[in-house]
Amino acid sequence: MPNAAAHRFGAALVVGGISAYTEQQKSENTAKPLMHATAAAVCGTLPDILEPTFHPNHCQFFHSFGFARLLAYGMYKLHQWQPQDEADK
Repeated sequence: MPNAAAHRFGAALVVGGISAYTEQQKSENTAKPLMHATAAAVCGTLPDILEPTFHPNHCQFFHSFGFARLLAYGMYKLHQWQPQDEADK
């Protein structure tokens, strides 16, 4: 992607679209696609926020596959979370 704004938009579009399609297949109607798109837009440029280009450790830990795996696992666990009472939903 040419810049951060295009990267955020592309991530939000793809992840939000996949989430909306999955929800449509389950015949559900929630705000999950919007939340997923927002998370994708924020997390897509998170490494550059945490390690900016002027930082001496740019492209170290936060640009690694290990960090991406940790982030993906956290999002997966968040996706699996089920609220216990009606107020949390």
